[in-house]
Amino acid sequence: MPPFAAMGASSHTEAKPIFANPVRGFANRVAALPGLALYPATGAATILIATLVGAFGTDAMPLLQRLAFWTLLIAFHTMLWVCWFAWRVRQSKDWWPAVLIGLICVNLPLPIEIATALQIVGVRSPVAWVSSWIQSAGISLAISLVVATAVAAFRPRRSTAEPKGRLWRAGFRNLDDVAAIAAEDHYCRVSHANGASRLVHGRFSDLATEVGAVDGLIVRRGHWVAASAVRSIERDGRSWTLMIADGRAFRIAPSSVPELRKRGWLANGGAASTVAKPSAAS
Repeated sequence: MPPFAAMGASSHTEAKPIFANPVRGFANRVAALPGLALYPATGAATILIATLVGAFGTDAMPLLQRLAFWTLLIAFHTMLWVCWFAWRVRQSKDWWPAVLIGLICVNLPLPIEIATALQIVGVRSPVAWVSSWIQSAGISLAISLVVATAVAAFRPRRSTAEPKGRLWRAGFRNLDDVAAIAAEDHYCRVSHANGASRLVHGRFSDLATEVGAVDGLIVRRGHWVAASAVRSIERDGRSWTLMIADGRAFRIAPSSVPELRKRGWLANGGAASTVAKPSAAS
């Protein structure tokens, strides 16, 4: 963090960016969550169905009271799941571990949520904790299946079964294995996810276009890095340095910082976090 005290800011002013940056970074992660619109959509559908059928014994409530109860409960619980996925999911492989762990962690306080929602709408009724957990786990799993299927169906697909250009001819059959690309004269040094690297003859712009469907960013002129390869990002004053898995470091161009912040790369936690200063940058 910059030395706010040295800049003459008060301790109150100093605390604002320290708190605001992680919050802004997390909000960016939520906004970038794949299929984000599906969560409120499935939540709204669940509210409508549960209200109309009087799910789990709520048919004894008047219609408007029942609607208020399910809206409070499901809207809050949907928000918890969105925040959970934004926190836990960094790559596609993180999706199902996050779902399975979330069935326990996210649903654990559900009986308290049910009791609170009932009190708000004016109903006093005991809550069966065990059955609530079991039922919510089943519903959460079903909704996760719907969201995962929809996201997979609408995600742009990239076929690597046929040659796609210089990277394919250089041996990179799966573009997700490309960790970084750095321009070197008339060549580019392409790093593999396993730590190996090789020189590929070609323009940086052409190779960057070939990995356009991979989750990654151009961190400075002539340097592209995959999100999955980032191990740390460290700040020194106004300068940022990014370290990838094979130990190589890259200075980040000031013009690239807003996009990295928008994508959540500069937020604390996950693959990209602020740690001790890496070795000298390339």
